[in-house]
Amino acid sequence: MNLKKNYDFKENLVLFVFWPVFGLSKAYSNIENKGARLIVILFSMLFGYSFIVPDEFADANSYIEMFQQMHKRDFGDFINYIMAIFVKETEGNDDAADLFLPTLYFILSRFTDNKDFLFVVFSLIFSTYIVLIFKFLINIFNEFPNINSRIYLFYVALLIPIFDINHFRWYVAFMTFILGMFGLLIKGERKYLFICIFSGLIHFSFFIFIALILLFHYLPKNKKVYYSILIASFIIEGVLSQYINAYGDSLSGSVQQRALTYSDDYYKDLIKEETETGLFILLQYQKICKYILLFVLIFLDYKKYINTEKLNNIFLFSIFVLSITNLGSDIHSFNSRFLLLYQVAACLTLIQLFSYYKMKRTHFTTLLGFGALMTLAIVQVRYGIPYMSVNLFLPFVGTPLFIENNISILNLIK
Repeated sequence: MNLKKNYDFKENLVLFVFWPVFGLSKAYSNIENKGARLIVILFSMLFGYSFIVPDEFADANSYIEMFQQMHKRDFGDFINYIMAIFVKETEGNDDAADLFLPTLYFILSRFTDNKDFLFVVFSLIFSTYIVLIFKFLINIFNEFPNINSRIYLFYVALLIPIFDINHFRWYVAFMTFILGMFGLLIKGERKYLFICIFSGLIHFSFFIFIALILLFHYLPKNKKVYYSILIASFIIEGVLSQYINAYGDSLSGSVQQRALTYSDDYYKDLIKEETETGLFILLQYQKICKYILLFVLIFLDYKKYINTEKLNNIFLFSIFVLSITNLGSDIHSFNSRFLLLYQVAACLTLIQLFSYYKMKRTHFTTLLGFGALMTLAIVQVRYGIPYMSVNLFLPFVGTPLFIENNISILNLIK
């Protein structure tokens, strides 16, 4: 990623029209430019149109079903649906736990019930978040471009790939939260707390992390305290589900259903069984990334690199999030999805650190970071190919619109 070279948007747009995937490649190599970010968004929308739902267990199936059901409802039905979130009697609306997605469904369903249109809009929203995140990180990177920070920029890109529109609601909440987190930890402005709080309206589980970032914001930033919490979290790993079971009854409506489901013994046994087979085996490699990043952070702190207030804040928040993740390690959402928050916070710390110290040469810890990057790349490629259509890699931007047979890359190589 050479951030100094000239960029021609018209040339990139022509390349995108004639061969979208090459246009995307050129755009990512120039992601600091507004035009390049627009190409990324356009390709993502093309991806959304040709998005493949690989099996009946994919979250995308429930998105389609709820969207098409909402198409049949009037405004009064929509209001009743929203009210079900806040009362005990949810009348079977197990998915009515947040405001954002039902509202989006209702607005879009006034125009159509076409699922392709739904995923185009999902991709538009998702990719807009991606370019906002990159814009923020590249502003830090531009303080002193270097190979060390560049590795962690690519790492963040792999953490939020476009095919995760299959988990659209959670990832939109996640990206909303980290945008607020970036502003709060880097700029130190309290107004970014409101962005973090908004993530809870998109996915109810983020109220846990909203509480955590509020707690972190007002607590003293003492390294000994946070190191003690981290050590304790490894000792009492998995204790959080016991408290959810004990106090889950005090929650309301479908929020209560969700909280108790995630900590239920049957759910945990099901996830344990899944982790021993298929795709979830690959997801276990994220644990390797978890420990590599932790070692890199602690080593750099030991070498006194983390000695400014800004670096200290984002470093401590990283290990604080990891501590909470450890406490909920037997709850699937903590052990997989919320682990992403730790990895993004860790990458933010390292991008800021290497740019601040103007390190031209490759630091030896970056070699470990590159190992984590390649491990994550293998996981994400394997995870993403069932959702990616072969049509995306064919010439001409209109190809996915005219070819009826939408075959995934995974089916092609089987």
